[in-house]
Amino acid sequence: MTRILVKMPNWVGDCVMATPALALLRAAFPDATIDVLCRPSVAGILQDNPHITTVIAATDKKMPSDIRVQIRHTKYDAIALMTNSLGSAWMAFRLGIPRRIGFDRESRGILLTDKLPYQPLQWTSPTPQPLSRRSIKGTPQPGLPRHMVEYYLDIAHATIAAVGASDISQPLTNYKLVLPLNSEAERKVATLLREAGIMGKLLIGINPGAAHGPAKRWSATRLGHVVDGLYRSDWAFVSTAAPNEKHLNDEVETATKVPIHRLGEKVSLRELPALISRLSVLITNDSGPMHVAAARQVPTVAIFGPTDRVSTRPWEAAYALVNHPVPCSPCFLETCPINHPCMDNIDGYEVAQAALKIIGESGRWAPFSA
Repeated sequence: MTRILVKMPNWVGDCVMATPALALLRAAFPDATIDVLCRPSVAGILQDNPHITTVIAATDKKMPSDIRVQIRHTKYDAIALMTNSLGSAWMAFRLGIPRRIGFDRESRGILLTDKLPYQPLQWTSPTPQPLSRRSIKGTPQPGLPRHMVEYYLDIAHATIAAVGASDISQPLTNYKLVLPLNSEAERKVATLLREAGIMGKLLIGINPGAAHGPAKRWSATRLGHVVDGLYRSDWAFVSTAAPNEKHLNDEVETATKVPIHRLGEKVSLRELPALISRLSVLITNDSGPMHVAAARQVPTVAIFGPTDRVSTRPWEAAYALVNHPVPCSPCFLETCPINHPCMDNIDGYEVAQAALKIIGESGRWAPFSA
């Protein structure tokens, strides 16, 4: 029997974007063992994936000895490295996995048996005025950059070739994000909605958070003003911010007179898709919840600043992209070293109008000064 280990990306949104690659591997190897190795912090988003045999939750650097023994004894034929680090390739080499597939990045090519050439302009929009080492200076090219879903699919295709199976070529539109709901999670979310008294109302989601520092976050105060302006008596506003983002919910609540139902603080990562599936629209930064919404076909108003609106936009579902490109974006910095123009130039009016258009309403939004 074929045995494949997949080293998943380190962040929730990237794990969601890698799910079409898992589906491709399963289609090529219907009877294979396809296990995933991931950080414990993202395991919840993968636990209900039908294409995975086993989720192994462990970090590269501090992997428990019993998990190392388990991986060695499984005798995997190949590992698909969805991560880009030298450390993950070194881990795969030390574990004795014979075929190691991934992009040739971070000086790790010597550790890979099957290398994909990495060309930065294929995956990142060029920046006229670089502010960080992750900025790519160059000339825009038609059709580039490609989406990160394609990045992970390329690794899956290379893994199929390395193991020697027949590849399955499909149009890109056939590759769907895979994020099924857990029935227990659905019941819990239904209970939370009933307890909050908002079952049956039109639910508008807000996501003031985003990982990798504050640069990706639009002003929580402005988001609160948007909520104020959008308010209808038969609508309810649900925050998907996680328990470690309570301070952002506090900022939104300070800026609005409208009740904010902080249900994201009450659900686990495994339960988050069930919560987001209940929304009519999600107003969000570039974040894990944005990609969860895309996978669950929930329309989004996606606010982009220092990250790449082309390579990490929502892959599926209807979305409105709010973005004011500046010469230094995308810079991918966690904290802006100047005055944060890519986010500060975004006005609440356009965010609110994008949400109203998705919902099917027009007008009735009170502009504000911020």
